[in-house]
Amino acid sequence: MSVGAWLLCGAAALALSGLIALLIARFIETGQR
Repeated sequence: MSVGAWLLCGAAALALSGLIALLIARFIETGQR
């Protein structure tokens, strides 16, 4: 794999994990109310 492919894969994984963390945080916040 090329360096660009690794960077793209890493960026996609980082964005996906960030989105999941945001959804979990919002789910916990709504659950506490």
